[in-house]
Amino acid sequence: MKTVGIVSEYNPFHNGHQYLVETSKRELDAQAVVAVMSGNFTQRGEIAFFDMYSRAQVACENGFDLVLEIPPQFVLTSAEFYAYYSVYILHQLGIVDYLAFGSECGDIDELKHVKKKDVNSMKAQMKSGVTYAKAVGDSPLLQSANNILGAEYLNALQKLQSPIIPYTIKRKGVSHDEMTTCEQFASASYIRKQLRDGADVLNFLPRLPDANPVWEDALIPMLNYRLALDCRNDLSDIQNISEGLQNRILSSRGKETFRDMIDAIKCKRYPETRIRRALYSILLDLKKTNELPQYTRVLAFNETGQKLLKKMKKTAEIKIYSRITKTDIATNIQLQKELFCNEIYRLAQQHCNGGQNNG
Repeated sequence: MKTVGIVSEYNPFHNGHQYLVETSKRELDAQAVVAVMSGNFTQRGEIAFFDMYSRAQVACENGFDLVLEIPPQFVLTSAEFYAYYSVYILHQLGIVDYLAFGSECGDIDELKHVKKKDVNSMKAQMKSGVTYAKAVGDSPLLQSANNILGAEYLNALQKLQSPIIPYTIKRKGVSHDEMTTCEQFASASYIRKQLRDGADVLNFLPRLPDANPVWEDALIPMLNYRLALDCRNDLSDIQNISEGLQNRILSSRGKETFRDMIDAIKCKRYPETRIRRALYSILLDLKKTNELPQYTRVLAFNETGQKLLKKMKKTAEIKIYSRITKTDIATNIQLQKELFCNEIYRLAQQHCNGGQNNG
């Protein structure tokens, strides 16, 4: 069964995502599509607008056969590491033939020839305030978010010496984060903003997840509590934290909204996405590590996905949890960390639902 793998967040799943999965499946003549998806927190440092199970269910109703989770400590990282960890999970499944992704250029050969700057040069530039997108390379291709991720997917496949074949499809409609629409296409950022404003977005997605939205300001009391606890401690062991950023974060505690806190921290040296990932890493107590993902969790599947899961019992070199036992929790530290992160999400969800927890 020819299988396509896709790295995703679906925050929320929209028509552009559906276009990618349908087009890749058709053009690659594939019989199955599996996604590895960020869970309750996203790569750019945000709480997911809808919980991971409800987002995965929508994906499985609209082209996907199986949706698996990327554990949160491997999501709240830079594009380079996020891409590597995600591709690593797909590689370890042992069933994926193609890695499909959207890009602004839509040309796999162009992305293969993009040259990144060396690590020391990138670090030096970023310390001076240059963003990752500008520091990573001089190619105009690397000034677009999906091109950057695409290039990182290709690097990951090469590092892993993976037999998975990359395939890209030109992004249709609007650019990543663009706050305008094009016919039935809109970015996830635009859709989330419209949802916050109470606007109708049903033209841009198959359907809304069966869950109430979660607002990140519900996390502020918990984050301020963590910062109060940590104000006398060294945060250098927390991922995404450097000494200068630690000082700015600690001096910003006590703010009433994420926006206020980010504005108090933001400067030329630290772009917003870096700050966001740092704040969420503190909140979730995510430590720096050289570990790779040890497992993935099943979030949603259909009949074809069930066949994939059965096949992976023989092929997968990574633990796949459909159900979690007490023994699983006791023996897997990474899983313990994820469950803690999900409990933080549940508390925010409960707060946003007026004290009622719907999942």
